[in-house]
Parts: sequence; C-alpha cells; structure tokens
Amino acid sequence: MTAHDLALWDISLIDRSLLSPASYDALETEVKLNNGTSTHYALGLTLATLSGHRVIEHGGEETGFVSDNMVFPDDHAAIAVLTNQDASRAASIIAKRITLIAFGISPLDTSDPHTARVVALLGTLAHGHIDMAQLNANAQSYFTPAVLADYASSLAPLGPPLSARERAHDDRGGMVERVFDVTYAARTVTLSTYELPDGRLGQFLIVP
Repeated sequence: MTAHDLALWDISLIDRSLLSPASYDALETEVKLNNGTSTHYALGLTLATLSGHRVIEHGGEETGFVSDNMVFPDDHAAIAVLTNQDASRAASIIAKRITLIAFGISPLDTSDPHTARVVALLGTLAHGHIDMAQLNANAQSYFTPAVLADYASSLAPLGPPLSARERAHDDRGGMVERVFDVTYAARTVTLSTYELPDGRLGQFLIVP
C-alpha cells in the first residue's frame, strides 16, 4: 500500500472505526510469558512507551522495500515511513527522528536505567576503559587493553551519542538480551547486551 493508505489505516486504528471494540482490545493486548514476563508484543504489534507517549509499532520488509509504522493512539498521531531499500534501518531511523521532532523529545533520553547504563559505558569506552565490575568474568576477559584501544579509536571520532533506544529484549539462557539502536552524528550502530540475573553483563557488543 501507499503511505497515504497506511495513514488511513492508522487513523482507523486510532479512531477504532473499523473493528469491534473487543477486536481492538485483543489487537493491543500484550502477550505475556507464563511467568508474567512482558514481551512488549501483541497481535502483530509492538507495544512501547516513548517519553510518556504510548506507541503501537511494527515494521515491514520485502525485497526492495522496508517500512516502519508508529501509531500514538493517545496523541491521535501516527508516522508511516516507506523506503525502497533492502535490509536497511532507514525507515526506522527516519520514523524515530520524526517522532522526536513531533513531540519535542530530547534525542538522548536516559530516563530508562538500561539505556542510561549503555550510554555511560559507551562514554567510558570512547576513552579507552570500562567499569569491569559491571561485567562477568567472561566479558572481562574479552576487554583486553588491545580491545579497549580499538573501541576508543572507533568510538571517539563519532562524538557523543545523539540518541539511544532499546529496540528489543528477550530471554536467552537465563540472561536478558537487549538490543539498542544508538545514533551518532554520522551513523547509527546496533548494540546488544546480555544481562545476568545478578545485573552484570556477559556481553557488550557493537555492530556497525
């Protein structure tokens, strides 16, 4: 569909004008694991809160086509971005940038403790060191002086992060995997962490 038609669907979702109230309730009800853990996922929709704004979101991808659709039902607003690209985060990045402008949100929101932690660790890595107390033994063994120097040479030229957002999280072997999009002036990188039950990190990995 076109961006216009997708926007019409978003309006119908905000106004709840096509389906029954029960259908909309089911569509927007988060699925939780048996132990009560949140998944932030409903019936084909990702549920989140961005600086106090409730958002219903999902992306789409097909050969030569990537999209991102964000609906803010409480604000009666929506953002639909379609791009003619393969395996690209452009649609998501554009949608998030528009969201920040539309709602006057500071690009670097560190109110979430997990995001704040990631931003703080990135800041120390840009200067060639890291707080080893936040890592388990396996992760500590990875951050050798050579690796720390490599991180510094890669991160320092990028300057401070302009924004950081947790994109997804999942349970992995007793750890919580979190995936963040971190945007700098010149590029956006993906950062993943594995958090152990005691709060330490077993992985802190940046993918260009």
